Order: sequence, then C-alpha cells, then structure tokens
Amino acid sequence: MRKVLLVCFMVLLLTGGLFANDARLLGLGSPRPYVKDYYDMFYNPAVVAAYSDLAYVEFGTPGGMSQYGGVNYEVIENLVIGVAVNRKYGEIFDMLDIAGASGIPTPLNGLDIMGAYNLGNVKLGMGFYTIGAKATSKVGDDESTAKAGNTGINFGACLNMGETVVSAAANIRMNKFKTEDASDNVHESTGGMGMGFSGRAFIPITSKLKAVPALWFRNHSFGEEYSNGTSSEIGDYSTMVLGVGIGGNYELDNTLLVMSASFIMDNCTNERTEGVKVTESDMYFPALNLGVEHNFWKGVTGRFGLRKNIGSNKVKTEPDEGDESESTSTLGTSTVASVGLGFVFGNFSLDWFMSSSILFNGPYLFTGSASAFSSNVTATYDW
Repeated sequence: MRKVLLVCFMVLLLTGGLFANDARLLGLGSPRPYVKDYYDMFYNPAVVAAYSDLAYVEFGTPGGMSQYGGVNYEVIENLVIGVAVNRKYGEIFDMLDIAGASGIPTPLNGLDIMGAYNLGNVKLGMGFYTIGAKATSKVGDDESTAKAGNTGINFGACLNMGETVVSAAANIRMNKFKTEDASDNVHESTGGMGMGFSGRAFIPITSKLKAVPALWFRNHSFGEEYSNGTSSEIGDYSTMVLGVGIGGNYELDNTLLVMSASFIMDNCTNERTEGVKVTESDMYFPALNLGVEHNFWKGVTGRFGLRKNIGSNKVKTEPDEGDESESTSTLGTSTVASVGLGFVFGNFSLDWFMSSSILFNGPYLFTGSASAFSSNVTATYDW
C-alpha cells in the first residue's frame, strides 16, 4: 500500500521540458520511434535541420553509457551542423564482452558530426560517428598494442507532404578490435560490419490524431582470428533486429497521448563453438507502449508511461553430428511503469526520469534502501 501511495503521489507532481530527449522519452515509457524527438538525429541526420541553434547535455546515470552533450548551429541559411561528444554507440562494446578480449581498452570519446540542409519540403542529412581507444606498452625494444573502435556513417531524408511527414534513414557501421604482442601474436576481429535502415511517417487522421507507422532493421556480424605465422579462426556471431508497428499521437489542449503496438524480432546466430550452430530468437508481439504528457501550468509538464512486452524465446541447436534440439519459452509478460519530471525556464529546460528503484521501492526515508534518485537528467537550451 505504501508503494502504491508513493507512485500516486509522484504522478501528481509530474513536470517536463521543451524538447524531447532521453529523460523525456524514458518518462513516456520509451515510445521511440513513435514520437518526434531530437535524439532521432543520431539515426536520421536530416532531423538536425528541425533543431537548429540548440545545445543539450544528457547526464544519464553516473558511469553509464548515456552521458554526452552537443550543439546544433545554423551556420548559413538552411544549413545546420550538429556536433556531439562522448556518446557511446556501436556493437564494439558487445563484441569485446562476447570475445572475452582482455587487455583491450574500452572505446572512449565518441564524436558525432552531422549536417542537414533544408530544401523546403525536403530535408537531407548526413552524419559521421567515431569512437575508439588504443593502448601501447613497451619494454626495451618489445612493444605490444591493443585497440578497439567503431566508425559509422548514416544518411537521412525528411519529406513534408502537406501535414504528412515521412522520413527514412540508412547507416553503415564498422566495428573492430586488435591486439598484437611483442612476439607478433595477433588477435583481431574479422568482419564487424553492420547495416541498418528505418522509416516512419506522421499521418493526420483528424485535427488532433496522427497515425505513426514505423519500420526498422539492423544487422551485425563478426568473427575472430588468431595468427602468428599460422592462423586459426573462431566462427561468426551474428545479430539481426527487425521491427514494425503502428503508433498514434493524440493531442488535446495541454495533453499529449502516445500509444503504439509493435512486432519485434531479435535474432542471434552463434557459430563460435566448432561443430555446432546455435540460433536464438526473441519475438515480441505485441510490444505495447502508452505514454501521457500533460502541461499542468506554464513551464511545468508531467509524464507517465507504461510498457508491456509479450513474446517468446526460441533456441535451436544444430550440431554437425547428432540430433538437432529446439526449445521455446514465454518472454516479457511483466508491465513496466515510468515517471518523468522537468521544468522550462525561458529557453532553458531541465528534464528528469525517476530511477526504477525509487519508483517501485520508495525513497530511503520509507524503505531504508539507498538508491539513485534519478536515472537520466537532460538539460537543453535553444536560442
């Protein structure tokens, strides 16, 4: 009962910001890609044109993956350039975990450079991203090196057809790691390339309701090679994600209602163990989201979100010799609730997403459990 009262109390105190951002989206129950937000520019650089003269900082969770900042600036009429620093992105982080690669530094200091040109009803954009790290050790004349990184390029377009807005984007990513010791023993990744595309549209149904169909896809594959005169290889590890769904944005006075239902397939093929192929597939249908954003008074908006995924997991093992095996199980039947807070002061906004431990367990005063008060905090300024 205490937890229920706490949640109800916090819902009554909701507040929010001017621009969409990590904290806002999390407060709405993570409705990407069914709501517009400036974070889309990292997937579709044409979106930069809609958010010119903007500075932002995502504080995220201390020590987490989501602390970065950036600025968008209209350098000449209709041309907007965006730069972001410290954003961590790419499959290289998963590759290092899967490979168990020791001694390789974690990639740092991510850099995004994006540009978009507004042609009127058409906006075109291109973006470049890189992150990496290198470590060198030397004893006498013997030198060892280790490096890892990810480089990507993406393209995007937004088309305005009256009140209907259609956007599409594509990207290519190259992830790689390599170690080489003083004895010329080399351990490096092979492959590492990933590709993706996405598309969505905001289609007016009534003056207050917009339908939002969306589609997204991405894949990635890598292997490993050891060499020192002779070479040996470890089989590929491949992933593929496909999503398609329909959402809706309903605007009524000072309230925005975001809803969506999606089909998501997350497939992984593991051939790293010699003589056996393991395919694991997670399928979610439906993946449901409901988010509410309400402006209580000037500069104060509140958010609440619900997400529920219903799906299944399937694992298929195919050895070179012997019988195949297959198992299935139910996935993700729980409902996840989220709450966000924020304020707007002139051109400055501050958004806040309550950490799940505080939301469901309560603060230290009531529970005696020490928890971070927030999971994400976002600050933005436009001029």
